[in-house]
Amino acid sequence: MNSEPILWIVVVLAAVQLLLLVFWFLRHKGQGLEGLQRQQALLDELAKLGQITESRIERVEGEIRREVGDSARSGRLEFQQTLATFQETLVRQGAETTRTQNAQIDAFAQQLVQLRGTLGDTLVRQLQDLSEANARRLAEVRATLEAQLAQLQQTNAEKLDQMRATVDEKLHATLEARLGESFR
Repeated sequence: MNSEPILWIVVVLAAVQLLLLVFWFLRHKGQGLEGLQRQQALLDELAKLGQITESRIERVEGEIRREVGDSARSGRLEFQQTLATFQETLVRQGAETTRTQNAQIDAFAQQLVQLRGTLGDTLVRQLQDLSEANARRLAEVRATLEAQLAQLQQTNAEKLDQMRATVDEKLHATLEARLGESFR
């Protein structure tokens, strides 16, 4: 509750009362002893009203101070509560972010393990395929070499047989020619 307007209203009313009393006092100024007694009574009444007004102002001022103090306390409490709520929210969001990051890291680690396994399987399969291809090629080369070697051996054997036959023929012809010459 805002007590400042109430304080101003009380001050204005006190000032109006004071002005009315002064006006009334000035109006009834020249009425003799009775007038003096009335003036004294009015002055006493004015003093009482001043004291009442002063006590009201002090009371209102005390209420205002109390309300300002209460308002400040409640403002501090509300600020502390807001700050605590904000801190809890930050901690909760930080924890949630950490959990999310950990989950993402775990998922990435699983993907890496799976990729490593797949890559390992692929490399093993490719190595086996390469080994099998090399074995086939070596077998083909060996078969080709064996066939060529067998053909070369056969060709060499045929040529050797031809050379033997030729040498035998020449040797036989030479031998016959010499034997024929020796008998002549």
